[in-house]
Amino acid sequence: MPDHAICDHCNGRIEHGEGYTFFSSASIGLPGMEQLTGNMMLCEECTNRIITVENWLRAPSPSRREISGADFLANPSAMFDTMRRTNEDSIIQNCQAHGFTPNQAKAKARELAQQWWIDPESAQRESARFWSSKSRSSTAPARRPAAHQSRPQHAKFPKGCLIGCGALSLLLVSFCLLGVWLMQSEQKVIRSETENVLNLITQGKTAEAYANSSMLMRSEMDEAGFAASVQELKLTGYVGWQEKKLTNHRKPQYGWTVEGYAIVEGGRTVPITLEFIQENKQWKLRLIRRS
Repeated sequence: MPDHAICDHCNGRIEHGEGYTFFSSASIGLPGMEQLTGNMMLCEECTNRIITVENWLRAPSPSRREISGADFLANPSAMFDTMRRTNEDSIIQNCQAHGFTPNQAKAKARELAQQWWIDPESAQRESARFWSSKSRSSTAPARRPAAHQSRPQHAKFPKGCLIGCGALSLLLVSFCLLGVWLMQSEQKVIRSETENVLNLITQGKTAEAYANSSMLMRSEMDEAGFAASVQELKLTGYVGWQEKKLTNHRKPQYGWTVEGYAIVEGGRTVPITLEFIQENKQWKLRLIRRS
């Protein structure tokens, strides 16, 4: 038998033999990934705050909550509060569905908690069966024992997304933001390399530009051939570069294609395409040609 339990609402410690067992029919989570909260073991303080006459009289919140990753990242504290309130209202609705007054609801929850300290497995099944038997929420079917499994540590009741769902939301958003950041970082490097290549070849430093190009390009073209291809671009009087399009590609090899216009004296523009691939963790020129 566990010597204590953890409150599924505030994570406070519940000493052996104490606590109240309720059931939340709320489904909370990311769109398409909502989870049923299920059994909740509450401490004395949380129970006294939730099970009150005032709460019995106020309008309940929806029993189904979709939480976007963007909203969670913008204000995680507010999102946790929303999840807690949703579970609180669902607990109250289940109590009211049985016609209980606040004192009667506490007495029944206390009875179920005492059973849990004797036989956790059967007590959690009885709690799910009893509280959901008259639930007004269509999101809490009573014949889904898998949704009411106990949690593995001490008190065997799931926290029902109060922490887990919020952490998952934050993790997913973090991965998305990381991907965007990495993509933007690569784009910044490619733009810098584009400017560097154009500056070298327009300053007559074709040998240096060739030496800094990818091994793949050098295997297909010698330095003389590269110099000849640069001459064909006709970039005499190069003034600057105007990017038109930057595209990421994965075939035949991961890299970037840059399309744009080289601006030369007199305002004339030369359409140019450059490709870059990664070699030894550095971005190297794969080709340069007129578009």
